[in-house]
This record gives sequence, C-alpha cells and structure tokens, in this order.
Amino acid sequence: MLTGQLPISINPRKLAHAETRIAGSILVTDLPRFAEAIIDPEGEVALDLQFLQDEEGFYVVQGSLSVEVKLTCQRCLQVMHLPLSVTCSLAIVWHEEAAKAVPAHYDPVIVAETNVALTDLVEDELILALPIVARHEQTDCHFEGNFEASDQDGDNTESSTSSKENPFQVLASLKTDT
Repeated sequence: MLTGQLPISINPRKLAHAETRIAGSILVTDLPRFAEAIIDPEGEVALDLQFLQDEEGFYVVQGSLSVEVKLTCQRCLQVMHLPLSVTCSLAIVWHEEAAKAVPAHYDPVIVAETNVALTDLVEDELILALPIVARHEQTDCHFEGNFEASDQDGDNTESSTSSKENPFQVLASLKTDT
C-alpha cells in the first residue's frame, strides 16, 4: 500500500499487476478544473484506491474519494456545504474501441500513454459527482419565496401547472379583439 506522499504520475496497469492500494489525500488546489467549479478550493480530497486486474483481464481501479465542498445554492444564492463521497469503479483501457468492450459495471477511462497523472483520475470523478444544480434541502434553505410542488419532488404534474394563471392569456384576448 502506498501512503504518505502520493505519486504525481502513475502507471495504472503496472499498479494493477502488483495489486497496489493507494491511500492518502490531495489538495483541492491541485485539481484546477474541480477547484474552478466550487466556491472555495480549500481542503483535501481523501482517497483510497485499489488497483487490480479482474477475472476478465481488465485493469481496474476501485475505491472511494471524499471531500467537503462549498457551492452556491441556486435557490437562495447562499453558500452551502456539500459532502461529496464518490465510489469509483473504473476500467483502464488504451483506446475508444477497447472502451466499448468494458462491462457495464465499470466506467471506462482511456489512458493512451503508459503513465497518467493521479490528479487527473481523481479530478474527473469528482467533477462528475458534483450536482448539476446545487440546492440546499428545503429545511436548510434561506429562500424567502414559496417552494413549488415541482421543486419539492422534481415532478411536473399537469394539476400543478393548470392551477396557475397563464401569462399569455392576455395575448389570446388581444387576438380575438382584432
């Protein structure tokens, strides 16, 4: 197991042959694309990754990543703290054709070179784990308006939209008047 100072560049296939486990942390500031997507790039990403070769011969990276990030709630525009916990199950392949053959329980990662930056593997997984729209839970949100039914359960039902006044109704009356 590799702990302490993590390597900058790794050979995932070589690590898989040796069934190596890497555990440690990476500064969020060392992940520039991820740091750009959050409010404050402070803190560290804790990682625990196991490199191995599965029974089908795929070079696999399995493990977990965790970090707490600050995002802007898109409902109230206040800072929200979000603990991210990511479970990785990746298959390392050389090219896109090989990626098509990867079983569905793995996410393919194309590594054309022998070595890859460890931060690149970690950063991609964290970016994918970020919510598309960050929002507090309703009980924690500072939003002063009304929560709509579609906002509560993510479901747009016709009954909730039919009770609202149609803003284009005035246009319809103008059309009939002329």
